Amino acid sequence: MKKTIFFAALACVALASCVSESENLPQENKGKLLTFSTPVMHNQTRNHVGEIANGSAYPESEHFVAYAVEYEGEFAGWAGNNVIKNADGSNFFPNAGERVSSIGNGHWAPSKDYYLPTEPNRYLAFAAYSPYRAQQNAVSITYGPTGLNIVKWTMPATNPYDLMFSNRSLNVTTAEVPIVFRHALSSLHFKFVKPSAIEGGPYQVLVHKLAIKGKGTTFINQATFHNNVAMGNMEGAPDWQSDKAGVDLPDEYVLFSGNFEVADNASEITGVASFMPIPQNVTSDMKLIISYSIKQKESDATAQVVENLEVPFTSFLFTNTGGSVEHIKSWDMNTRYFYNISFGALKKIYFHPSVSDWSTVENAGTFVID
Repeated sequence: MKKTIFFAALACVALASCVSESENLPQENKGKLLTFSTPVMHNQTRNHVGEIANGSAYPESEHFVAYAVEYEGEFAGWAGNNVIKNADGSNFFPNAGERVSSIGNGHWAPSKDYYLPTEPNRYLAFAAYSPYRAQQNAVSITYGPTGLNIVKWTMPATNPYDLMFSNRSLNVTTAEVPIVFRHALSSLHFKFVKPSAIEGGPYQVLVHKLAIKGKGTTFINQATFHNNVAMGNMEGAPDWQSDKAGVDLPDEYVLFSGNFEVADNASEITGVASFMPIPQNVTSDMKLIISYSIKQKESDATAQVVENLEVPFTSFLFTNTGGSVEHIKSWDMNTRYFYNISFGALKKIYFHPSVSDWSTVENAGTFVID
């Protein structure tokens, strides 16, 4: 029997765990054309450029890949003895999964049709990853008993995107299949701040470039993702394993190039895609590159121009709950980090020299120019 699936997919952000389970396939659902209900994004904090937006539609220009198996009786694993195989040895869907594309009006569909089973005591299980183009950055992407495995995924040098994997939907007996997407990467976002009370008159800060730079293989931009799904509906603990050999790093991941004027209060750079690295430890070799200029407004004062200032991520400090000052030690999966960059006002500096008798002090202390 030719099988087909029809996907209706909108991307809304919510915390959920949608697993559809039913004892028996309702008679009225047997043989019905399948649809996907709205994919749910796991974690409400993902709402910046480059990520699936909070409360907005899953982009019609986007594609995702779905996997499915059919089985008899209780779910016994993706490769259980009760899984029903197609004549070619594949699962309900091809083993490579189905590419799903928008057909307009908030609906998505693959190239073939899939239906609910007509035989008694048969059920379906589903899983997915997003976006489809992730396979362009990986050696291979497969789905099996341990869930999704993305082998040697390499961060794209431009246009980073929100790589996601789904929970499994088990024992599906309804024509609308629930899918819950989770985020596989970290996300960095930058804000630029200057004081609202300005000494010495108004001034202007223009940010000309923002980039990320790593040294050698200390910056991980290639790794293998393991879903680590256990039997039944236990999702396990997903993780990344670094490719020890590493790959060539670009000189810089340029996030922004232009002229962005920092407002008098906290602001976000317009047009900057979130930087979405593979989860990893943060070292002093990981640096933010900033080019900017500062000048007095409404005057002929020469602008102070700074080109390619390198700021280690270990220099971004915060005060923890214990009161000590530290930096973020790691970029974790499914987490966004906001980094604030502060510019002080452009001021005149006056020196007041004086003269006194000579004396000798063996240790006069250290003066640090900030």
